[in-house]
Amino acid sequence: MGLGKTMQVLSLLLVLKRQAAGQRQPSLLVAPASLLANWALEMERFAPGLKAFIAHPSALPAAELKTLRRSGCAAWTW
Repeated sequence: MGLGKTMQVLSLLLVLKRQAAGQRQPSLLVAPASLLANWALEMERFAPGLKAFIAHPSALPAAELKTLRRSGCAAWTW
C-alpha cells in the first residue's frame, strides 16, 4: 500500500491517450468493488482528462448493466 500504483496506472493511461492522437482507444481496468470509489476519486483529482465508465451495480442499475451485456461492446461509449 502507498507505493503509487494508482498514480502509475493513471499516468500510463494519460500517455496512451496522448499517443492515440484523438482516436478512441478504450482501456479496461478491472479492480475490486471495494476500490471503485477510490479509483473514481483519484481519476477526478489527478487525471480529469480521462473518462470512466463504471460497470458495477453500485454505479449503474442492474437493468442497464444487463442491457449493456446483451448489446455487446457497441453499447459502451468512451
